[in-house]
Amino acid sequence: RGTVSLDVANALAEEGGVMLVPENGFYEFILDPENNSLSVTPSPAAAMSSWSIVGKFNDWDPTTGIPMYTYGNWHIAFSVELTQMLGETGGMGFKFVKNKSWDNNRGYTGYVGGEGGHKVVELDTEIPLSQGGGNIQLVEDGTYDVYMNTATDKAFILEAGAPFLH
Repeated sequence: RGTVSLDVANALAEEGGVMLVPENGFYEFILDPENNSLSVTPSPAAAMSSWSIVGKFNDWDPTTGIPMYTYGNWHIAFSVELTQMLGETGGMGFKFVKNKSWDNNRGYTGYVGGEGGHKVVELDTEIPLSQGGGNIQLVEDGTYDVYMNTATDKAFILEAGAPFLH
């Protein structure tokens, strides 16, 4: 188990362990089986997204949401501290907003409009999204990686650092 060096050929062992990247982000991996090596370089394709995460944790202010990065159709935020996820009253949880405005927002499909609409979701399961949908809630506060796909209107929430396999 070790951290790879970036922009160089990292030697691979026949019974090697886990290789880690130095920090969260987007990388390109090039396997060279002839030389038994792996090169890892930061990907220039990732950029700031026009989407962000807002919720009870920031008083639902779309101008101060948690920024996301875009990679193709995916909008991603790593190691996000999500708090105030559950409660007896409405207004808990979070949603996604575009361009720091409620004009274009995504929440849980199946509940649209009104105060207090929500859905408690499981980690690492597909979350269907729709314009104006309900608040997304988690069973507990924590640090998560958040993935949203605008082409399919789906999202996934994983524990921070968990592999994303969707």
